[in-house]
Amino acid sequence: MTTIRIRAHTTARTILDDLADPDHVRFVPGKPALRTHPASVGGGAAGVALAHIEAARTGHGPWESARTWIARALAGPVNGTSTATLWAGAPALGLLTAVAATSPTHLARARARLGEAATRLTRHRLDQAHTRIDRGQRPSLAEFDLIQGLTGLAVYHLHTHPEAPITRQVLAYLVRLSLPLPDDPHQLPGWWTEHSPHNRLDPDFPGGHLNLGVAHGIAAPLAVLSLALRHRVTVDGHTDAIGRILDVLDTRRHTGP
Repeated sequence: MTTIRIRAHTTARTILDDLADPDHVRFVPGKPALRTHPASVGGGAAGVALAHIEAARTGHGPWESARTWIARALAGPVNGTSTATLWAGAPALGLLTAVAATSPTHLARARARLGEAATRLTRHRLDQAHTRIDRGQRPSLAEFDLIQGLTGLAVYHLHTHPEAPITRQVLAYLVRLSLPLPDDPHQLPGWWTEHSPHNRLDPDFPGGHLNLGVAHGIAAPLAVLSLALRHRVTVDGHTDAIGRILDVLDTRRHTGP
């Protein structure tokens, strides 16, 4: 085990050394635009910055590299519109700067501005989600998932300001998501979507599907609700929602070798 750990550390260090200078890194072309923007965690400078920050925080890399990549990630226009997510845009950069801050005043101005943008975005997305539920319509994966949706925004808020009203508002939405839609005769879980796992209507998925994964399914809301509970940040129906989700996961469980 020690040998594996040393090899893994050496490999990680080699990769980070190769990514030390942003002027000598070329991101893969042909990817979706959001993945090549500086503020992208998935394929831009923000993701590389997070890796350097983690190395520096644990004493395995210099803060100089982390600061260089943070500056590059913050260099371009910041997307605070409805397309911003934990993956790219204001919430991604907000989480990045929160993790990178070495004191309450470090990156304070950037963190405040990004926090304001992420809060506005979250309120807008919450209004849309609650309107959708009130109408008895099923969600898209992008409404609630970790990568694009409100679960990802909940991660940001829980990490940066757990006691803020917006944090409890998004947790309350996740509780509501766990309930069947009003007047649903089949009493399907509230996150059942009419789309395929690729977030589109697909004849191979007549009637949609129930996603149990982390990136686009209910496992991420379960994790966020559980982490919030452990930090004593709770809302009405919090533990009941965790129980409902676990019941669904237990019912759909498959066993094998």
